[in-house]
Amino acid sequence: MKKIKIKYNNESKTVEILSDGLIFNCTRINGMNISEWCYPFMLKGVKWNGLYEELKEFYDDENFSIVFWGDKNSLEILRKALAEKNIQVEGLENVVNIVYNGLEKTTDITVNGNMFDTTRLRNRTIEEWIHPFKVKNMEWNGIFEELRDYLGTEAYYIQFVGRKADMNLLLERRPDFVEIGYQAPSSSTFRTSSVSSNNNSSASSNPLVYGQPNPNQSAYRPQTTARNVINTQNIGENVEQIKAKAHSLVAEAAYDKTSFLKKMVPVAVALVIIALVIAIPVSIDQKKKKWIDEVFTAYDENAYAAKEKFNNASVEFKGKILSIESDLSIITVISPKSDHGSQHVYCHIMDEKNKDIAKKLKKGDVITIEGTCRPYEDYGSIEWIDIIVDKIES
Repeated sequence: MKKIKIKYNNESKTVEILSDGLIFNCTRINGMNISEWCYPFMLKGVKWNGLYEELKEFYDDENFSIVFWGDKNSLEILRKALAEKNIQVEGLENVVNIVYNGLEKTTDITVNGNMFDTTRLRNRTIEEWIHPFKVKNMEWNGIFEELRDYLGTEAYYIQFVGRKADMNLLLERRPDFVEIGYQAPSSSTFRTSSVSSNNNSSASSNPLVYGQPNPNQSAYRPQTTARNVINTQNIGENVEQIKAKAHSLVAEAAYDKTSFLKKMVPVAVALVIIALVIAIPVSIDQKKKKWIDEVFTAYDENAYAAKEKFNNASVEFKGKILSIESDLSIITVISPKSDHGSQHVYCHIMDEKNKDIAKKLKKGDVITIEGTCRPYEDYGSIEWIDIIVDKIES
């Protein structure tokens, strides 16, 4: 049976109708309420025979069903108008939520609020599970076919959370009767399922909030150095106490040189230890810090070795802004080594201080970023790099 898609915006009163790539001319009804064009009318010389008769004539078929994209009230009006014609009208009541993290190759899917079994998608990229595949006794028919069979209908709505590049892959393969909405990944919305989806556990498993440190995920744990764990205020207080003690001992030396030398030994040792504690983290940070072009070059030469070497490495770079997400969660910057713009750095901003800086930036600005490197592997070469931002300078 022929399926006809009708998309109606109740606010703008615009209508789109198509089936099998054949687009119906909606000029006569655009700008009108659905309650008007469901039925015949004659208005200012414009004749309309009613929705059913018009579609039957245009598509040359009296047996068809309708997939309707619009608000619930409009859906009920349409169903009521076509009830006597025995035309089945499907709405997009079926909602599929897909949360995909290409970094970890994890996929979370819920269908109408229920967990969808993603065991077959474990450690697979979106490029793989969009298409059918068969491995030993395990078979996957492709995401759209699997959802169709699960729901028993071709019409459903997908809310996709992930990268726009990944959503575009879905859009390229999207059947006519599937609608896809997009939500950008952010610290509050992008939930990967390295726990819940890959072992097919319940939805109550503790999910990872993308770009936010998780104590159970070492990959997202900030680099720990001596500088992180030492209370610098206490160091300052201890140094002043040691200085005061030294001055006292110097005065005492005028009376008793032997006693002075004995008491100065532990003081000197303490001063040396404190100096090392303060200096070592600086040298560690300088040794670990890499320039972003090193990471791109290494990935081009050997993606596997680069992933082992640079995951969680401290990096810094200067680049030009290509885009800024509306919630300031991600700034996309072109790699300084890229001549054609295909190599991007996605800068994930989590703290309010850096977001305040980002508010003042715009596309085309040149900025310097310091942060933690999270490379993404794409077919053995580097396409982009993720940075969890520590510092932004414009």
